[in-house]
Amino acid sequence: MLYFGEEDDGLVTFFQNLGDCFDSSRFADITIRTADDEYKVHKLILCNHSPFFSRMLEHGWKESLEGVVELKDDDPQAIKAMLSFMYKFDYTNPADGCAASFIFDAQLFAVAEKYIMEGLKSCVEEKFHQSILSDWKSEDYPDVIRGVFGIPTTDPSLRDTLVHVSCSNINELIEKDGFKSALNDVPGFAVQLVTRLAGCKPATSRNRLGL
Repeated sequence: MLYFGEEDDGLVTFFQNLGDCFDSSRFADITIRTADDEYKVHKLILCNHSPFFSRMLEHGWKESLEGVVELKDDDPQAIKAMLSFMYKFDYTNPADGCAASFIFDAQLFAVAEKYIMEGLKSCVEEKFHQSILSDWKSEDYPDVIRGVFGIPTTDPSLRDTLVHVSCSNINELIEKDGFKSALNDVPGFAVQLVTRLAGCKPATSRNRLGL
């Protein structure tokens, strides 16, 4: 997300115009295809956000020659949000419900990791962190734990956030049957939580927010 002062009217206009270019055929020079949609986008935007796409489109791969990138193995809504972020530096979470919203964030985080988009990862992590600070009280919180820990990733940042929030509120959470059920269902979460509670958190799990 970008913020500007009153003196930055020119930048505001520029980024508004850039946002309007998302999925516009004007000057678009490549197509992204998902399992259920396609988007007209710009190589310059893709390559400046993602080293993955930069390598793909700079070195004569099939996608560069044909002008089409197939991303049909990824969640279509996550790809749409990723592309939207490239133009607007923000994204809209389309999920309905507390658990579904956090799980979508985790899916988008995994997509950002796959396509090497550090800016998007930071944006997702910040939104996830700010929301979970209050939504851990929701009855859906155990489903959030199951969903987030069920999404493959090599970056534990979102998982670490759940462990941190759970540790900070353990006295209240441990009284809830749903939370105890999640401990049984997700051994990886349970192990990390116990380790955190014991004060033996591995240094390698510290995320961007210092958690």
